[in-house]
Order: sequence, then structure tokens, then C-alpha cells
Amino acid sequence: TYGQLEAMSNKVANALVAMGIGYGDKVALNCPNLPYFPIVYYGILKAGAVVVPLCVLFTAREIEYQLRDSDAKAVFVFEGTDELPMGKHTKEAFDKVDTCEHLIVLTKDPAGASPIEGHKTLGQTIFPQPETFEMYPTTPDDTCAILYTSGTTGKPKGAELTHFNIWSNSVTTYSSHLPNIDFTDGEQKTVLITLPL
Repeated sequence: TYGQLEAMSNKVANALVAMGIGYGDKVALNCPNLPYFPIVYYGILKAGAVVVPLCVLFTAREIEYQLRDSDAKAVFVFEGTDELPMGKHTKEAFDKVDTCEHLIVLTKDPAGASPIEGHKTLGQTIFPQPETFEMYPTTPDDTCAILYTSGTTGKPKGAELTHFNIWSNSVTTYSSHLPNIDFTDGEQKTVLITLPL
């Protein structure tokens, strides 16, 4: 529910503050389209930090580059699968980036043990934290997220999106879709979204 999302993202924000992460700090997120993504994403923003989403298909070398280039202080990573070894690749990258101090594992089983030795799971990290949080008061011009370009003509570059950029994108998307969704017949409408979270 939205209430659960609020409580869980507040726990993430509290955990980040306890790690010494706050306003303007970068936090990487390597996660496919799972409930973990919005929980962690909003937790990072509530703490006033900046989200650095990573591509789930990245190799260790690519993850290392973006952790280093963005100056990420922490990374949340889904443990992955045999076909998509996100956890393994992120751990290899994390071990090579001195400035990234925290690796938190998002497990298939929320109550499961960490498959990456020496690193806590999200559950272990946020369990003791309160479900309430005083959101950091960012401004529209503050950086909200850093999205990396594809790097087809060189190394990928981090494009900084402000909170206003994200808000404007959401409002524009809503405004462009609303006229095409007729609510007058009382039926639930469905919209297909093809982008990752």
C-alpha cells in the first residue's frame, strides 16, 4: 500500500542518516522493476540525497566507473540471479571504489540472509529504524537524480536532473495522458509503461 511505501521509505531515509548520508550525497541503486526500487528511491530523496540509478545489465567495470564518477557514498543492489549477477558485479565494483562506504543487499526473500558476505540486507539495515522521518527540504534546483548517458561516443556522462526536472516530467506525462483516458464510463483504464522504474 502507499502507507507501507511511506513507512518503508522513511526507514531507508533514517538508515541513510544513521550512516552519515544526507543532503547532496550520492547513493547508487542497482535494482530491476521490483517494489524495492521505489522504497529505496524515495528513501534516498527524503534524506536529501541524490539517486544514481544503475543499469541492471552492467558489468563490474561499468558499475565501478559510475560509482567512482558519481562519488556515490553507498549502493543498494538486488542480489540478482545466475543469468543476471547484479550482486556479484556490484560487489566486485564496490571493492575497488574507496569512496563508496556502504553496500546494502536487496534479497529475493525480504527476510533472507545476505548472499554477499560482510554486507547487510535491506531488512537488517532498516529493521531498527523508525517509520517516521522529517523529509529534508530540498529546493527545485537541487539535484534529484544523476542519469548516465549511453556513452556511445565515449565514456558515459552523468546528466543531473533537478527536483524541478522530475516534477515537470511527471506533470507533463500526466497532462498528455489524461485527455486520452476517458473516466466517464466508469471503467478502470490501463496504461502500458515500457520504461524501467
